[in-house]
Amino acid sequence: MKLLILFISLFSFIQNSPNNDIIGTWNTLEENTKIQIIEEKGLLIGRIKSSDNSKAQIGRLIIKDLIKTKDSWSGKIYAVKRNEWYNVDITPKRNALNLKIHVGFLHKIVVWEK
Repeated sequence: MKLLILFISLFSFIQNSPNNDIIGTWNTLEENTKIQIIEEKGLLIGRIKSSDNSKAQIGRLIIKDLIKTKDSWSGKIYAVKRNEWYNVDITPKRNALNLKIHVGFLHKIVVWEK
């Protein structure tokens, strides 16, 4: 499970849009890693924007295929160390994002802050 937290820590968001409340810059709270979620070609994606982790690949695609469902977003999140994509549900909460990452029958909840 620590690996999942590390994978998620490789994210950062930028921009702000009233229609897409998850667009922006988000701090994963681990190694000062920031994920940038943007709209690209009509789709929302997330890339690593910056990190204090020297192994982080700035610009790497980490979140993809985000689709709005009621009060949350569903898509895929990339686990760098496992080289795999996992299902993720992202729920905005004021100045935070709650990420529920699904790994088989298990899930892990991680919080990112603005």
